[in-house]
Amino acid sequence: MLTPERPCGLALVTDRDGNCIAVIDPLSHRVVPTLSAPAPHMARCDAGGPVVCTVVDGTDLAAPRDSAALLGALSALRNTSVHGASWRRFAAAAGPGLMAARNQFSGVFPDQGSTSGGTLVTIIGRSFTHATAVAFGLRPAASFTVLDDETIVAVTPSGQGAVPITVTTPGGSARVGYFFYITWPSLGAIVPASGPIGGGNTVVFISSSGSDTQTVGKAATTTAVFSSPDPTVVGQPTTLTASVASVVPGAAAPTGTVTFSFGDGTPSTTTTLSDGIATVTHTYTTRSGSPFPVTATYNGDANFAASTGNDTQTLTKNATTTTVTSTPDPSVSGGTVTVQATVSSASGAPN
Repeated sequence: MLTPERPCGLALVTDRDGNCIAVIDPLSHRVVPTLSAPAPHMARCDAGGPVVCTVVDGTDLAAPRDSAALLGALSALRNTSVHGASWRRFAAAAGPGLMAARNQFSGVFPDQGSTSGGTLVTIIGRSFTHATAVAFGLRPAASFTVLDDETIVAVTPSGQGAVPITVTTPGGSARVGYFFYITWPSLGAIVPASGPIGGGNTVVFISSSGSDTQTVGKAATTTAVFSSPDPTVVGQPTTLTASVASVVPGAAAPTGTVTFSFGDGTPSTTTTLSDGIATVTHTYTTRSGSPFPVTATYNGDANFAASTGNDTQTLTKNATTTTVTSTPDPSVSGGTVTVQATVSSASGAPN
């Protein structure tokens, strides 16, 4: 069959059962077997042209016309030009618009498979000779083999939804198509399981389903704490800030509370996180014990595990001012003079 759009792209060769067994490039007539993928499958071709799907008949390849025989015949044509009556009929039907400007196309055959993985796919592209990795989304292929510079055969890992297929070579990585994970139907029973040779009886196919459980644990977190200003002096306030973040593969900002311990024997303080940040202000009343160990403990929530961060706060001596006065001033020879020194500090009277 032909696509609704004008033919100017690739040709998909199928057997009578609708299995796509090869892709033919209209410009070079190059044949690439596709391991009997379900058809139709769209492939990307140069200039965005559509795909033409044609059914092999008896004059194209040797009988019998099942997938195994067709694939066997195609293996002899691999990466060679296809000529003959069948191709001339296809080219005539397609018209001159079929020939692409350049011999460049890529695709994935089949482009869909089970969520449990294990689907054998053919990846068509170019510059594959030194490929080092094939990935389906974020997961590496279960296995892959580079057949030639333009063909890779790979086995899909397990997955969900539509994922890009990326091929990595020493020259970089490129996306060559998408793979669609689907849940295959499962047959539970056939009722009745037998019947007359002549047929005519009604058969009911009963589906089956499976179930599983997914355990979701708490994401790990990291907590960092710092103080500012640091160092300070006795009586000078300092602000302690705790930053709580999730650890990959966790995501989003943790919520909940953080408990601050100041290391000077005063009671701890608990405050609420906001966008992963918690702050508290504390004033130290003595230098005894400096530098003080500061601890910020994230207490966790329903989705994130607890974690702890540590820091220190150093207290230095306060600056002082000393003033000296004498009385009386001026004085007389032989007279008594009283000299007084006054020491002061911004944080109180020194001892």
